[in-house]
Amino acid sequence: MKKIIASPLTLPLVWIFFFVLTHWPSEKLPDAPFIPHVDKVIHFSLYAVLGYLLSERLSKNGSAKKHAWIVFVVLAAYGIFDELTQPYVGRTAETLDWLSDICGVLAGITFQRDRQKKRAGNEPAR
Repeated sequence: MKKIIASPLTLPLVWIFFFVLTHWPSEKLPDAPFIPHVDKVIHFSLYAVLGYLLSERLSKNGSAKKHAWIVFVVLAAYGIFDELTQPYVGRTAETLDWLSDICGVLAGITFQRDRQKKRAGNEPAR
């Protein structure tokens, strides 16, 4: 699993796959009326993964605070782009989707920073 996450191809491939998912025409998507606001959960989850992967990639260089801000700004801006381009494929742009994206990004960043601290604590002293 570590090798997959560490691969330089993982982030761009996942990002492209998520772009396709969020731009799939709505009439071709399965309906899930039994799960209220399932689209918000999906947005949160997708952006949490992107937040984690981008944080992991950038954590190799620079300070944790600096890269966390970069990840947040880049993915928040991408979330706006994502929402504004969805109407071109028959989907709707929703502010709540974007807020779900942002919450997911924050969760992904937090999870990555927590794992990084745990990894640093488990390294043997040199």
